[in-house]
Amino acid sequence: MARVRSLSARLLPGNVLSGAAFKGALLSAGIVLVVLGATGASAYFYVQSTMIGVLQSQIRQEQLLFNAILQDSGPAALRSALTRLEAFDDAASPRAAALFDRTGARLAGNISTAPDVLGWSREVLTMGHRTESGRYQTYGRQPYYITSMALSGTTLVVGRSLDLVETTEQTLLRALLLSGALVLVAILTTGYLISRQSLRKLQGMEVTLDQVSQGNMAARLTVSPDNDQIDRISRRMNTHLDRLSKLMTSTRASAAAIAHDLKTPLARAYLGLEEATRALDAGRDPRAALDSSQEDLASLNTTFETILRILRIEAHGSDKGVTPMDLGPLVADLAETFRAVAEDNNQTLTLTPAIPTKFMVAGDAQMLTQMLVNLLQNAVTHTPPGAALTVALTRDTGAVTLTVSDNGPGIPPDDRERVFDPFFRGSAPRSDTGSGLGLALAKAVADRHNATIALSDNAPGLCVTVTFPALTP
Repeated sequence: MARVRSLSARLLPGNVLSGAAFKGALLSAGIVLVVLGATGASAYFYVQSTMIGVLQSQIRQEQLLFNAILQDSGPAALRSALTRLEAFDDAASPRAAALFDRTGARLAGNISTAPDVLGWSREVLTMGHRTESGRYQTYGRQPYYITSMALSGTTLVVGRSLDLVETTEQTLLRALLLSGALVLVAILTTGYLISRQSLRKLQGMEVTLDQVSQGNMAARLTVSPDNDQIDRISRRMNTHLDRLSKLMTSTRASAAAIAHDLKTPLARAYLGLEEATRALDAGRDPRAALDSSQEDLASLNTTFETILRILRIEAHGSDKGVTPMDLGPLVADLAETFRAVAEDNNQTLTLTPAIPTKFMVAGDAQMLTQMLVNLLQNAVTHTPPGAALTVALTRDTGAVTLTVSDNGPGIPPDDRERVFDPFFRGSAPRSDTGSGLGLALAKAVADRHNATIALSDNAPGLCVTVTFPALTP
């Protein structure tokens, strides 16, 4: 059944005809036909009126000629001229002229029957001519453009054949219809081909997205060199798929890291509780084992709290809590606090400048405190006794830069990007302790403040640089 539906989808053009490209082509064809019809009608009536105007001019000249004959030579001369006209004309004559009395009887000329017409008119006339034997003979009905005038109690009808006019009209009409048909076919064919190409691309997108939904995170949309709208959308979607793939990879890695990191303290806490139970059974004091289990559980609680803080910061989409603030006093206060901690570890901590002021940024003081505490705690924890730590604030055009550096073991270049991933510890000597969440939390806070955070070699040691968009003091 599925094969039948697939085959019918390929054979039936409904999906192609319903495409936006074909609908656009259909609309364009309608507009072109309307414009072509209006233009063709204007051209048709212009050519028609021009040719009729030429006929009118020729007919007027003949009227003047016949009137001049009447005035100069009298009625007999006029009849003689019209008789000579009928004697020499035949069925192919482009000229029509005849004189009729008040009763409509023909007196002379090649029009057999008097037309009932006033002014200018297109008429089909019964024509005739005089044979060699002298007998007057009709030879059929022909279309003419005629007019009439009164001459001394008679009516003179003069006209010209419409054969050329009607032939031209028919030719022009056929040309317009043929042009319209060709334009219609060309536009619809082009629209159909473009719509079919778009449909193929959309079907390819559907297949790829189905693969992604089934778990193939390596599947990507095909981008052709045409760089049309679908290609640009495909390129954007591939970017989002790359981010989604990285997020999924990071999620899996985080889940695995959480399971690994929680297993050890949970196991130790479990063993501590077992040891406390055995101590009670043996009559010994269980408090040492319970204290050890409590420390392990407190470490687990700290890890969970840090994860929740990162998630809350990343999910915090509004600007609530973000206000213009001077970063200098906050940095100075925390540097003073950690100077005492560093001295306890036989380390030194220097603040530059000594009294920082007017380093204005848009920030959340609580989040920035968390970030700086993590950076300073990492520097104190992961450097040996005798290390020199430096906290510096600098201001440049449009930016405020916070730097925390040390001369400890540093981080290998290959690990400097990955250390921002939760639970990543790396292989450096400074990575053997901690939960691997400190720099992840710092990056979450930096991203929340539209700041950039980067690690570099302090030669020796590590330099952490956070660059904030500056506000005008």
